[in-house]
Amino acid sequence: MARGKKTSDQKKEEVKAVLYINPNATGKEIAQITKLPERTAYDLRDKVINEDADTFAALRNKKKEEFIDEAWNVVTKIMLTADKKIDMLLRDPESLSKANIRDIAIALGTIYDKQALAAGEPTNITERQEPVQELIRKLETKMQEYKKLTSN
Repeated sequence: MARGKKTSDQKKEEVKAVLYINPNATGKEIAQITKLPERTAYDLRDKVINEDADTFAALRNKKKEEFIDEAWNVVTKIMLTADKKIDMLLRDPESLSKANIRDIAIALGTIYDKQALAAGEPTNITERQEPVQELIRKLETKMQEYKKLTSN
């Protein structure tokens, strides 16, 4: 099988640059950016990654961490916005009466579940360890203790 001409060092460096920015870039994406034939881009991508596998593994982890941080920032902004909206609703009884309580409950439940999931806590209860009556007794005891502490 005949081979084409050798890929220039300039094109190899372009592929490396793309992979440093996006370690998960596909051959098709690399071909679009570098203007290499798609098959060449796939082969060169694999060769570059295999030559320095540790570096690209570290880059993938770094990019993953950056994505998680960016996603967390977006979630925080959304939570702050939702908090402001809820505060506005609570200050304005007319708006509160017009609000769809079902949508508010769903939003709060979703935020709570996502926070619990991010914290590594369970987001659902699959079995109850204690009978309901025992939980009620414990809650009543705790409420009495709380009243004693706060009744100064």
